Amino acid sequence: MTANSVPIGYCDSNPNLSYISTASGGVAFLLSLISQLPQLIETYNDKSVEGVSPYLIGSWLLGDITSVIGAILTHQLPFQILLALYFLSNDLIICMQYYYYGILYQNKLATPGHQHLIHVSKSHPNLQQQNGEEEEGFIIPSQTSSNNRKNIFTKATFAILALFTRSSNLFQLGLILSWFSGMFYFFSRVPQLLKFYKRKSTDGISPYMFYCTIFHNILYALSIFSSCEFIDNSHKLDFFKKELPFLLGSIGTLLWDFIYLYQHLVLYSEDNKIRKELSKLNIVDEDIEVDLENEPLIVSTSNHSNKPNVYTSL
Repeated sequence: MTANSVPIGYCDSNPNLSYISTASGGVAFLLSLISQLPQLIETYNDKSVEGVSPYLIGSWLLGDITSVIGAILTHQLPFQILLALYFLSNDLIICMQYYYYGILYQNKLATPGHQHLIHVSKSHPNLQQQNGEEEEGFIIPSQTSSNNRKNIFTKATFAILALFTRSSNLFQLGLILSWFSGMFYFFSRVPQLLKFYKRKSTDGISPYMFYCTIFHNILYALSIFSSCEFIDNSHKLDFFKKELPFLLGSIGTLLWDFIYLYQHLVLYSEDNKIRKELSKLNIVDEDIEVDLENEPLIVSTSNHSNKPNVYTSL
């Protein structure tokens, strides 16, 4: 990104570049509007948030709060502020869903195929019939337990509030909050990916949300680097530095999104098939308590070759 890599006025003589920037930016904007809607629908259909990390939701919430405040303090365009408020409203709806299904009802309203699953052998004691014969079966708990979590988001909130009391330059504060927002967005995927790994399942998170965000982030970056503001800028490095916190929160998350695709389409694809079959069955509840946070959904067992695998819903 040297100052003389592209002659000044190059964009004016190549108008197609501006069309690319405008078109990709427009599509990215539309994708951003609908990106969280698949997750809202997914949670409503599942009636459970067992597969959703609270740290993911918390990161989104803090990211959008700092984004709104940062956009206001740095005098961003009105549509950018309205878009940030729109994202914040979606976060609040997701938070209400999490409270309703996960805290108030402790995921007991989960629809078939979205309960906790573990992989067990045929000798599992809960699969024994009264006549002593072993048989395949499905068990769903009516009670659940979870580990206590450290409230790191409270600390982050107090850190942000401390910035307000110490900063005398509101514009500078807005830039700092923009960096906070980008960091929240960037690291928001990590706890969710770890939750997928522990549960050996990507159930509970809509893949369409990730598809939307992947294409949005790619098109967002394309719209920036194909814009005349960047191409005809004689100080591209300064321009890049100004956009860096926003790029971190967008294209910076692509690494985590591709890891999710690998988990969803390759690592835990078998779990997706099992859940589709379970969703077609009518399963009876039993009183079994299980730690949903640390108990993996599919764990390997040493079965004899003549004994088929049995999946039990817990």
